[in-house]
Amino acid sequence: MSKAHSRFFTGRRYTRMAEDLHLAGMSERTHAGYLRAVRQFADYC
Repeated sequence: MSKAHSRFFTGRRYTRMAEDLHLAGMSERTHAGYLRAVRQFADYC
């Protein structure tokens, strides 16, 4: 899974959300989609 660059959604926040999605049993496509959506929202705000 590739991590796109974001000024606001990096490091600990990104890692924590990725771990939570993994623990919830989400698929890799879901991981990518959710992380992308949150990154885009953070960049927008």
